[in-house]
Amino acid sequence: MPQEILTPASLISMLLSGFPSSASTDPDMQMGAYLIAIEGTSLEAVYQAVKAYLQRKVKRDSHEFAPSSADFGEQCRQQQSLMESAARPRIAPPPPKDEGPRVSPEKVRLLARHLQGDRTATAELKRLFPANEIIAMADTPVQHESKDAAE
Repeated sequence: MPQEILTPASLISMLLSGFPSSASTDPDMQMGAYLIAIEGTSLEAVYQAVKAYLQRKVKRDSHEFAPSSADFGEQCRQQQSLMESAARPRIAPPPPKDEGPRVSPEKVRLLARHLQGDRTATAELKRLFPANEIIAMADTPVQHESKDAAE
C-alpha cells in the first residue's frame, strides 16, 4: 500500500474520484456512510477493496457508478477475510501411507505353495503361525456329511 494513502477517508475519496458519475449532494454524509460501512476492517483491507473496484476486479452490474457504501463495506470484509486466511498457519499434510505389502513376499509365496498342496510349505506356515487355527487345521481332512446321515 502506498505510504501517502494513510486514512480510510483518503482511500474512500480515491474510490469516489475514480467514478465520475458518483456526484453526491452531500459529500460529508456520503463519506460518513462509507466510514460506517468499513468499521472494524483494517486499512490494508480498505486499500485492497478500493484497488479491486478501481481495477474492475469486483463483478458488478455497472462500472459507471461508485459502489454503495454497503457493497463497499462487504468487499472490505471479504478482503479482510482473505488476508486473515492467508496469514493463518497451514496444517502440514499427513505423511504418505506406506503402500507396501502388509505381508512379506516370502510369506505370500509360502501361502501360494501351501494352497497348491505343498506339505513343506504347510509345515513352515504352521511353524510361523502356531496360534492360527486355520493353518493348524490345514492337514485335517475335510469331512462331508452324506445325504443319508443328514436324514
